[in-house]
Amino acid sequence: MTNSEKNQALPIPIIAGTLLLIVYSRLLMEYGGNARFGGTPALGPIMEHIGTNELRFWASHFLLAIPAFVMISYGLSPILGQRLESFFLRLDNLSRKQWRYLGCIYFILLVVIYRIGNWYFLMGYPIADDQNAVLFGGRMLANGDLRVPAIEPADTFTMLFILSKDGMVSSMDWIGVLAFSALSELLHMPILLYVIASALTGLIVAATAGRLFGDRAKVITALFWLTSPMVFTLSLTTHAHVSSRFLIALSLFLLTALISRKNKGAHIGSGRLLVHGLLLGIATGLAVITRPFESTAILGACYLYFIWHILCKDRSLLLPLIGTIVCFSLFMVVIGWYNYAMIGDAFTSPRAYYVASLRAVQDLPPFSSFIPEAIIKRIGNHTGFNIFMLSVWFLGPVGLPLICFAFRWHSKITVVLTASVVGALALSLAHNNIGIHTVGPIHYSETAIPLLLLATAGILRLADGMALYKLPIQAPLVIFVGYLVLGMGSFLGVYGQSLRGQAELLDIPYAYVRENEIENAIIVSPNPHEIARFTKNRYGTWQLQHPHPDPYLRDSVIFTYNQKSINDLVRLYPDRNIIVTNFHDYTKVISKK
Repeated sequence: MTNSEKNQALPIPIIAGTLLLIVYSRLLMEYGGNARFGGTPALGPIMEHIGTNELRFWASHFLLAIPAFVMISYGLSPILGQRLESFFLRLDNLSRKQWRYLGCIYFILLVVIYRIGNWYFLMGYPIADDQNAVLFGGRMLANGDLRVPAIEPADTFTMLFILSKDGMVSSMDWIGVLAFSALSELLHMPILLYVIASALTGLIVAATAGRLFGDRAKVITALFWLTSPMVFTLSLTTHAHVSSRFLIALSLFLLTALISRKNKGAHIGSGRLLVHGLLLGIATGLAVITRPFESTAILGACYLYFIWHILCKDRSLLLPLIGTIVCFSLFMVVIGWYNYAMIGDAFTSPRAYYVASLRAVQDLPPFSSFIPEAIIKRIGNHTGFNIFMLSVWFLGPVGLPLICFAFRWHSKITVVLTASVVGALALSLAHNNIGIHTVGPIHYSETAIPLLLLATAGILRLADGMALYKLPIQAPLVIFVGYLVLGMGSFLGVYGQSLRGQAELLDIPYAYVRENEIENAIIVSPNPHEIARFTKNRYGTWQLQHPHPDPYLRDSVIFTYNQKSINDLVRLYPDRNIIVTNFHDYTKVISKK
C-alpha cells in the first residue's frame, strides 16, 4: 500500500455513520421539540421526574449518534491519525514557558465560552430557586448585614429557602456560599466572577492531572473538562456548586504539590513550606464553609493519604500540615460564629434549622438520616439514581468504564480518588432528596474533579497497554477525540437548546417589563411553573417561584404571586405602581404613580 492510499479516508464507515446521523436527526425532530430536559415540577414529582422524551434523547444519542460519530471518526483516521499522534508526541518536548502560554490560552478560551454560554443558553437567568435565595443573602452580606427585618406583607414575597427567625430573614445557605455571592456583588461581577471560577477550576484540574500523570494528561483532562456535559452546563451557571468545585480543585492542587514534590529536606526552606501549608488550610477551610459535607467527603480521603505520606515517607511535611490545621481551624471558628449569630447555637446550621422549621410547619416528623428503612430505600432511589445520572452526564457511556479501568490497588492515587468519589456518593444515604439533574446530578457536581482525574488515568493506562502489545494507536486516537468533540459536543448542543427554552420561559415577565417600559412597580403574577402551563412551554422550569426581592427593596420592579395581599401592597408601598397580570391575556393596574 502506498503512502497516498494510507492517507485516504475510508468511505464505507463515513457513509454508514452519516446515514445513522440522518436517522438520529429525524428522530430528534419528532420528539426533541417536546423534550422536557431536566424534568419540571409541573409535569412530575419534584426531584424525581425524568421526561419520556428526555430518556428517548439519551437512548438515541448513545445508541445512534455516538456510534455514527465513531464510524465517521474511524473513516477519517487515515487522514487525521498521524497528525494527532504527532501532536501528542510533541507535548513531551514543550518547555514550561510554552505550557504556561497554553494554560493562558485555555483559560481565556474557557472564560469566553462560559460567558457566551451563560448569555445565550441561560440568558443570564438562574436555573433553580436556591440561586435566587443565595443572591438574596449575598446582597445582604455585601451590605454588612447577616439578617434584615422580614419584608412585609407576610406571605406575599417568596420565602423559599429563606430563614425566618425572630422577625428577621436571611438566606438559609452556608456562609461560604453567601460570601462568594457577596464578593460578586461588591465587584459588580454577578456572572463574570462565577465564569472566572469555572475557568480557573478547569485550568487547575488540568494542572493537577499533569502533576499526577505527566504532561499528556494535561491536554486529555482539559479536553474532558470542555466536553463533559455535567462540567460544561454547571460552568455556565451562577450556582453555589461552582464556588465549592473551584475551592476543592484548588485544595487538591495544593495538596498534590506537597505530596509529589521532588526535592525533599530542610534545604527547600521551612518558611516556604509553611506558607504552602497556610494556603492549603485557607483553600480547604473556604471549601468546607462553602459545602461542608461534599468538601469533607472528597478531600477527606486525600488528607488521610497526606498524613500517611508524612508519617511513612516525608516527615519534613509536618510543618505545612500544622500550618494547614491552624488555618483550617480558624474557618471552623467562622462557621461556628455564623451559626451562633443566625440561630443561637454554634452547632446548628441555618440550613438544618430551615429544614426542621419547614417540616414542623408541614406537620412532618423531624428528618432523620439514620432510619434503616430509609437508608435501604436511598441506596436505590438516591445513590443508584445518581450513579445512573453520572453515567449519562459525566462522559457518556465510556465515562464510568474508564474510571473502573483506571483503578489499581497498587496505585495509591487511584485508590484515594476513588475513595473520594465513593465518599461523596455515600452522602446520598443521608440526604433528604435525590436532587435535580438540569445540569447533571447537582448534588455530585464536585465529584467531577476526581472523576476527571480517574478518567484521565484510565485512558493513559489503555494507551500504555496498546503500546505494550504494539497495537495501532492512530485510529483509536481519532475515535477517542471524535467521540469527545463530536459525540459529547452534539449532546451539549441539544441540551443547551433545552436550557435556552427554560430561560425563555423565565424571560417572559422581564420581556413584559421591557416592552411596556415599567418602572418602580410591584407586579403580581403567576409563578414561573404556572406560566409554563398557560404558555404551553415545552421545556418547563425548576424555578418554582419568582426571584426574591432585593433585601432592601432597591429593585425597580419586584415580582410577587399572592393576589390576596393586593390591598396590603397598596397600603405599604404607596410610591409604587401595583400591577396584576398573567403576561398573557389579562392585565390590571391597581395603583399607578
